[in-house]
Amino acid sequence: MPKEIAIQIQGKERTVSELLKAKKYSIDYYQREYRWETKHISELIEDLASGELCLVLSFSGDVQQAQARAQERAEAAKTKAPEIRYVIPREGAMRWTDVVAIPKNAKHIENAHRFLQYLMEPKVIAGISNFVAYANANTSATALLDDKVAEDPGIYPPADVRAKLSTARTPTEAEAKERKLVWNNIIYRLM
Repeated sequence: MPKEIAIQIQGKERTVSELLKAKKYSIDYYQREYRWETKHISELIEDLASGELCLVLSFSGDVQQAQARAQERAEAAKTKAPEIRYVIPREGAMRWTDVVAIPKNAKHIENAHRFLQYLMEPKVIAGISNFVAYANANTSATALLDDKVAEDPGIYPPADVRAKLSTARTPTEAEAKERKLVWNNIIYRLM
């Protein structure tokens, strides 16, 4: 069994297993297809911003967008916005990547390349990063980022955190079985 991630609740460190066994907390909102099939990501952002969700496994930009939405609502209602944070576990996490592909049978390959070149212009990609709160790989765009984006460790983690990020790879058969067991224990409360 892999080492469990501990969560700080009211100043006490508890594992997910402990919380589920105590029946004090539950995972009732899990849907494997939340992001891609059953629900659109905007619903996850909305549910996080409204307080319907209290813990999500999602991308930094999604959480940043939920923060902004919650802040806008709080300002309109003249109330305090809820605390919504994106954190990378101290143990590390998967490195995120964005990939763009041109289909093999694309009819306008030169236009596709022009579009990709346009997206990577520093001013353009910095504007996109500022709007969606996602990092970009163009170091020439860094100086053009809003300070709030450039200095957010959830978007641009410091070197010591980046050193703990791993690159996605196909798991071994044993790792795949172990991952399935852990998820089944969490999702279906098989503990």
